[in-house]
Amino acid sequence: MNRVATIPFQQTLSVAFQRSQQRANDLQLQIASGKSVQTYGDLGQLAPRNISAHAMLTRIEAYSDTAKSVGTTLSLYDAHLGRASDAGQSLKNKLLDALAIGESMGLDQEIENGFAAFTGAMNASEGGNPLFGGTNTAESPFRPETLGDLAAYDRNTAFANDSIRASATFLDGQNLKYGVVANAVGADLFDAFKTLASLGPLNGKLTDAQKSAIDQAIGELDRGVDTVLEAQGVNGGNQTRLERLERQGEDRHILLTGIVGETEDANLAEIAGQLAQTRTMIEASYSVFSQLSRLSLTQYLR
Repeated sequence: MNRVATIPFQQTLSVAFQRSQQRANDLQLQIASGKSVQTYGDLGQLAPRNISAHAMLTRIEAYSDTAKSVGTTLSLYDAHLGRASDAGQSLKNKLLDALAIGESMGLDQEIENGFAAFTGAMNASEGGNPLFGGTNTAESPFRPETLGDLAAYDRNTAFANDSIRASATFLDGQNLKYGVVANAVGADLFDAFKTLASLGPLNGKLTDAQKSAIDQAIGELDRGVDTVLEAQGVNGGNQTRLERLERQGEDRHILLTGIVGETEDANLAEIAGQLAQTRTMIEASYSVFSQLSRLSLTQYLR
């Protein structure tokens, strides 16, 4: 039979053993989660601060996702505006060459190519939605499909976009209005192509009327290219501002992550040492508990 004196000691040892086992479980959970606390309640008075920091981190991450999406759109704007300005400038040079020699050889194809590039730029899409359409996604921003269609339109009816420009809000309520719409950048180039569409058949020598129309179109192309380049410059400024907003968000994210980490992140090396020490204590408790369990009055009397 067990000695009476060992029973309270066994009970005390059992409680201590259970505490050590719970401590080991807690340490294992910290290693698995990488966190020194598992609930906000564990933080005590620091809980409100950390809750606020986590909320801000969530908003910053949302802003970061928005910035990536806007950055993609701005890059597409830059590419297609560049395509439109290159088309206008290239066609202007071809027209100047034609005027210089008074010949129209190959000029009709150059006009067709320029119009196709301009139309492709104005009707470019992102994720299936017109890039330069504003909020109107029901139709392409630039309605005419061929040079022959231009006679039926003017600069007000040729474009289907609305005037609403896209914008986005970032950290600290900073707003970036970045949208570009087709009629704002393409109206002058439309005028140029409409003028060129009125040239009629281009065979051999240019007539005086054709030379006059081409001269008018060159002026319209000049204005059109300048308008597109100006829009491209504004878009570049938006890209620069967006990069600055992204850096601000990243800096704030690093700061808040550090604040949260000071109280929540586990020191894995330190915890691993504590776990090893706790396991040693548990093993020792097992040994002592086992020895006490085998003690009896009979063994003592012997």
